[in-house]
Amino acid sequence: FQAEDGIRDKLVTGVQTCALPIFAARFIKRLLVRLPHDPSLLARCGLVELNLGHYEAAAGYLRQSRDILPSDPNVHFNLGRALEHLDEWQDALKCYRQAISLAPDFEAAIARRTSLTEKLKENPGHGAARKSPDADSASRKKARAGKGGRRR
Repeated sequence: FQAEDGIRDKLVTGVQTCALPIFAARFIKRLLVRLPHDPSLLARCGLVELNLGHYEAAAGYLRQSRDILPSDPNVHFNLGRALEHLDEWQDALKCYRQAISLAPDFEAAIARRTSLTEKLKENPGHGAARKSPDADSASRKKARAGKGGRRR
């Protein structure tokens, strides 16, 4: 696995020397072609996308990283940040709680959890978990079937 270590070294050097996050994202994505299941690359790409404001993309990369390496509190925290921006507050709160359970002194996660809990108290019902597009289209098909089939 020396090749993987070499790629990771390039990653650290490349990301540190990139003045603009968009170039860091391109660099990491090129590395992901070689190591598509590397949780640290996925997490780094998710963080760069998050910092660029590409929240859907960030959430996708961070979910992949979390699925491979569920013990990393930073991945849960950053996934929570992305989900919070996507107004998926309940799921974001779960991520912050998981980050805290993995690292009880994680101050940023504690602060985000507290802030989001207050937002949810002020806006009950807001920020509920979104349905997946597939689930939404399935429910529409089911509703149409109940009304006599397909629309014409």
